Amino acid sequence: MGASDARFHAIPQLDQELCGIIRSQLFEAREYCLEYAWSSGSQAGRERAVRYWRIFCSLLGLPEVISSHQDSWQLQYFAAFMGLVWKKTDGTSGLAGTTVEQQISQVRVWLSEEFGIRVLAFDALTSKVVKGLKRRRKTALGMMHTPEVTYRFKQRFWESQNTTMSRLHQDMDSMRFLMLRRISEMAATQGHNDRYLLDCNVTFEGSIKVWCFWPITKNSRNLSRAIDATCSSFFHRMVRRSEENKKFLALNPQFDEKRLPFFHLSGRPIHRREIEKEVKCVMALAFTQEPAVGHLDPALYRYNTHSDRKGGAIWMLDTIRGSEFYVRYMGDWKSLAFYLYGRVSRKSAALIEHSLSNALNSLFSS
Repeated sequence: MGASDARFHAIPQLDQELCGIIRSQLFEAREYCLEYAWSSGSQAGRERAVRYWRIFCSLLGLPEVISSHQDSWQLQYFAAFMGLVWKKTDGTSGLAGTTVEQQISQVRVWLSEEFGIRVLAFDALTSKVVKGLKRRRKTALGMMHTPEVTYRFKQRFWESQNTTMSRLHQDMDSMRFLMLRRISEMAATQGHNDRYLLDCNVTFEGSIKVWCFWPITKNSRNLSRAIDATCSSFFHRMVRRSEENKKFLALNPQFDEKRLPFFHLSGRPIHRREIEKEVKCVMALAFTQEPAVGHLDPALYRYNTHSDRKGGAIWMLDTIRGSEFYVRYMGDWKSLAFYLYGRVSRKSAALIEHSLSNALNSLFSS
C-alpha cells in the first residue's frame, strides 16, 4: 500500500544552501534537455514571437499574461497588428497570414508552458482573425506537392534550356525531390543563410554514393544523407557539379573553399526567391501545355519550400513498397507526423493493401 503520509512528512528537508545548489544544477539540466527538444530555429522563432508580443503589450499598457475570455481581445488585436500594420524590412506592411499564425501559436505555447494557461480553451476568435488575414493575402490555398509528372516536366524543360542557371535549377530540384530536402538547405533565405549546402560538405564514396552534410537544418544538427549511384542521372550530375566547383576554386582563389556553396552562380548562393519564381513559372507552363496529365493548377495550390520534398515523399510511398522508414529517415522526420505531411494517397494505400492481401491469403491458406 506504500508509506503513510506521516512518514513522508517526517522526511527532513535538506540544508537551505544545499537545496539552492541542487535547484541551480537542476535548472541547468532542464535547459540542457530543452536544447534537444527545440531546434535552434524553432527556439529563435519562439523568442522572437514572444518578444514582439511583450513589446506590443508594454506599449499599450496591457498585461502580458491573459487568463480569461475577457482578455482574449489582446491576442486578436496583436494578430491584426502583425498582419496589417507591421512594417517589413522591404517597407511593405503586414506579415503573411501563415507567419502571423505561427507567431500566435508560439505565444500560446509560451503562455501554456510558463503560466499553465490554455488560451484555446477560452479564445476562439483569434483563429478567425488569422483566417481572415490568410484569405486577404490569398494564402489560404492548400500547399502544393510536386507530382511525379511535374517533376519530370521540370527536368526536361531545364535540360532543354542548357544554360548555367537552368542546370542549377535542374540539380537543385532533383535534390529536393529525391533527397526530400527543403529549399533553405541549398539556397540562401532571409534569416537562414547558415543552412545551405556547402561544396566542402559534399563527398563521394568512390563511384557508389554521394554524401551531403548539413551542420544545421530546421530540425537537426550535423545531418548526413546519401544517395547512391543507382540513381545514375542525379549521381553523375552531382559528380559533374563537384568537378566544376573544383575548377571554379582553382580559377578564383579569392573564394574561401570552406564557404563556397555547392549550388552557386559565380560564387554566390542562389536565393530562395529566385528558385520559387522560376519553379512557379515552369509549373504554370506544365499545367498550360499538358492540362490533362496530372499537373496541379498553380491558381488553386501554393508552391513553397516544402512542395518538392512533399512530392518526393508521396512518390516514394506510391511506388516503393516498404519505403515508409526510408522516407522518414531521408526527410529527417522526428515523428510519424510525416504520414500526414507525405500524405497517404490512394495509390500508396493500394500498394499496402496488395501486400496485406497476399499476407492474409498466405496466412489462411496454410
